[in-house]
Amino acid sequence: MVTWDRQNFFVGLDRVTCEQKAKHIVDAFASQRTKQWFSADTFLALPRLRGIESNAPGQYAEAFIAEN
Repeated sequence: MVTWDRQNFFVGLDRVTCEQKAKHIVDAFASQRTKQWFSADTFLALPRLRGIESNAPGQYAEAFIAEN
C-alpha cells in the first residue's frame, strides 16, 4: 500500500479532470509560484497515488475518510 493514511472511500477521476483541478490550484495561488515545488505536476501526483491505491480505471482518484 502506498499510503499510511486512513482514507477508506475513493472516487475515481479521469486525467482531464485532475489536470483542470491542478490548473485551478496553480492559478488561484499565484503568490506560491516562486516555490520550487509549486507546479501542476505536484498536484497531479497525489491523485495518481490514490488511483494506484484504489485501482481506479482512470488511474486517478480522490480519497476521503468515511466514518459512521
